Amino acid sequence: NMARFLLLAAEEKGIYDDPELRFLARCAYLTGDAWSSDPKYRALKGDFDRDLRDRLKARYDRFAVLKIWDFPNPTNCRFEVERIGAQGGDIPAKVEEKLMRDLFDPAEFQTLVVSYATNSEIVGKLLDDISEAPAPGKTAMIYLDETHTYEEILKVAARGKAELNVNGTWVARQPEHTDDNAALRHIRGKAWRSGQEMRNVQLGLPGSASGSTVTSSGGTATTPGRGTTPQPVPGGDTPTGGLFPGGGGQPSGGGTGVTTLTPQTQSVLDERTGINLCGAFEQWGLDASTTLARTKIEFHNLSVQQIKQILQRLPSAFKATMEVTYTEDQE
Repeated sequence: NMARFLLLAAEEKGIYDDPELRFLARCAYLTGDAWSSDPKYRALKGDFDRDLRDRLKARYDRFAVLKIWDFPNPTNCRFEVERIGAQGGDIPAKVEEKLMRDLFDPAEFQTLVVSYATNSEIVGKLLDDISEAPAPGKTAMIYLDETHTYEEILKVAARGKAELNVNGTWVARQPEHTDDNAALRHIRGKAWRSGQEMRNVQLGLPGSASGSTVTSSGGTATTPGRGTTPQPVPGGDTPTGGLFPGGGGQPSGGGTGVTTLTPQTQSVLDERTGINLCGAFEQWGLDASTTLARTKIEFHNLSVQQIKQILQRLPSAFKATMEVTYTEDQE
């Protein structure tokens, strides 16, 4: 859902089907690398580079974003297609501008934020959910980037529709704020965060700052007032972002009404790319919010350097164990 797809102009061919583009690319490579030691070829590099850039930056005049996703029936997928009105390095900023101005629906987003605030969810869960493709046949929420999405969350709070728990302190619109802009300035100054700290901000309904009741995913809990830290719900699930995400409370003494959950295991036996491995979750019918008790991803015949490159891409918040198998050379 978060991907934007650039579309070729009507008269353009694919990069591998355009003989002129292939010619320019080969010449730019040869004059800049293979033949760069020869002054007469090196002098031509600038001309080929300029022509190649000019051809590339004008190839794409539209972009598409996901509207309806249907993994089992790809022909049912639908996309929003918009003209870009920019070229080259100006394309990304123009795409974001048109997404915000023409496709993003603030009212729809506010409804979403309020639903997450009702369950005392954290911002990170909302971000993760809207960045995933929706269920088959459902309409996708336009995904901006994390910074712009958080700014829109602050605007919802400025309208008095939600409140934010930032490091244990509730931030909300105040009675003295005469309009949304005044409230937004106050809330932005108190609640602006980035990275993991931003993702850990908790959403709450109006009144959370004064300690009113907020319904969480596991029952009803009294939301802490200012300067306190959200606590687990006694006898119920811990609110998302609490001490035990996804864990349930212990059953009471009688033992009646307790449901026994049977562990399920799914596996991919053939080696696939990362994108195709992601598709397996949809084949199994697993929602993006499903907590996986254990996940094992196995690689074969990779060097230590390649494994280190993979590990370095893991977010610092994720922790894992590791076991490797190798043979030592014998002399």
